Formats: sequence, structure tokens, C-alpha cells
Amino acid sequence: MTIRPGTPASADRIWLSPAGRARAETKVRNSRFLADIEPVAHEEAAHRHLARLREEFPRATHHCWGRRLWTGGEVLERASDAGEPSGTAGAPILRALHSAGVEGASCVVVRWFGGTKLGAGPLARAYGTATATALTAAGLETRQQLRVFRVTFPHDTSSEVRRAVARLDGRILAEIHGARAELRMALTAGQAARLPAALADASHGRAECAADGQITVKVNPGMNS
Repeated sequence: MTIRPGTPASADRIWLSPAGRARAETKVRNSRFLADIEPVAHEEAAHRHLARLREEFPRATHHCWGRRLWTGGEVLERASDAGEPSGTAGAPILRALHSAGVEGASCVVVRWFGGTKLGAGPLARAYGTATATALTAAGLETRQQLRVFRVTFPHDTSSEVRRAVARLDGRILAEIHGARAELRMALTAGQAARLPAALADASHGRAECAADGQITVKVNPGMNS
């Protein structure tokens, strides 16, 4: 069996993300705080999320936000007080996201001023509480990046190769029937490390395997590689 260069071998990343978009509203001394949280994969999606809230509520007093995104091998955190006193809006939103351990999340908290100044402490608590409540409404799910491989092999080894993939608990994404059989599959890092030997045994050394990108999937928090 031949595995062409580019097959990744490091551990897969597992993280928590909002299960979906959700909203929650709180009131403090007649000021309204509407938190809208959304799972996002990159900053462009987070920008669009903020733009939608600004368009939906153009007369709100503030559109404050925080986001945590995986980019460039690390978690990127950004936030804005959007005119509120420094540290009273963006930072509490980020703290709530960080405390929940979520990544790939954008939260926009829209505020309508109720006529009474709250002070720094109560204002920060209001933004943090609104964010945490929206997170609870959204629910959290565990996600993982899996490695995708394209495997080709002779048709007369198809049964053996399929059994080998099943023993690895690999996910078959697609099948192609041509001059050689072909499977596109997704595996964890641990499963991928065992793939070369498993395919070599199953195909008597006649399988070929190439890395073919990555996908993100929802996973059982207890699953093992």
C-alpha cells in the first residue's frame, strides 16, 4: 500500500460550540439586554452576524459583541464595548464565552437604555448574564475535526478493506466504482495512525491512500481515538 505525502498525524482538536442560534433577554432598571448567540466558523461569519443584528435593531442604544474563534492554531478572542464604558460590555461577553469553554461562537448583545445609568459593576453583570443565558438557551455540543482520506484498491479486496475500515470505526463518506474501487472516509488521528497497516493487510499491499482534507463533525464526548 502507498500513502502519499501529506497524511496528517497529530492529535485531533475537540471543542465545545453552541448547538445553534439562540436569544435571551434580561432587564435591569428598565434597560433591555438582548443577547443573540450563533455558532460561526470564521470572522466573516461573525461580521455578518453583527451586521444582521444592527440591521434588525437599528434604534438600539448599543450593539456590543464578543467572539471566540479557532484560527491560525490558536483561539482568537475579539470584543467591542460599542460605546459603553471601557470593559463593561465586550469583556463580560468574552468572559461568559470563555467560562463555558466554547469556540466558534459569536455573541451580540443589543441594549436599549432605560433612562437610568447602571454603573460599571451592574452594567458588566448585565452583559455577562445575558450572554450566559443565551448560551444556556442554545445548548452546547462537542465537535471534532476528522481527517479525510481517499483510498483506492482492487475490487477483489473490497470485502477485506471494508471489514478493516469497520474495525477502525472509520466513517465512509462516499463510494466510487471504477477500474478500482474507491472509498472516501473520515477518521480520528488515532484511527488514521492504524490505517496504513490495516489497509496493507486487507489489500495485500495493493491499496493506495491519500489525505483529502478535513471535516468537522459532532461527536460523543466519550468517544475514543
